[in-house]
Amino acid sequence: MSAKTKLLVIATLLEANASLKALKAIQEAPNVYTWEYGRVVISGIGVVAAAYAVARYGAEVDEIWNIGIAGALSQLCPIGDVYAISSVSKHLSLPVDCDEHSRTFASVQAFPPYELLGCEPPLAPGLRLLSSDYPIYNVTLRATLAVDHDLVDMEGYGV
Repeated sequence: MSAKTKLLVIATLLEANASLKALKAIQEAPNVYTWEYGRVVISGIGVVAAAYAVARYGAEVDEIWNIGIAGALSQLCPIGDVYAISSVSKHLSLPVDCDEHSRTFASVQAFPPYELLGCEPPLAPGLRLLSSDYPIYNVTLRATLAVDHDLVDMEGYGV
């Protein structure tokens, strides 16, 4: 049985450097590297950039992995650990005066949460990732988001 080919999507070169070195990846084009089991793409920051990387290279592989830095919303996620994600949602910044119908459409139909199937987490299963279009520093907002999410990033939903 042959090994599955993989696409590793990483937002920035700074985040990717250690992985590229460990994988002995060779640059094939700007922001694109190959390694023994597939390709590493430096997508750029944000959901749209990550989605583009997957759209461009995802059909060529068996598995797609998003590797990067996430902020902890939960005390269950200490700094420096590696986490497998079981679900991903999109954080939406809607106008204060947004009507309930539009709010429901955006959060349920336009950007539904996704359960990640087929994930065999080697570590803490069941962690919930929230992707935001901007860093979330507001303590009150972080506490609110922590009710339904464990981690926050800026690319995961795009992948």
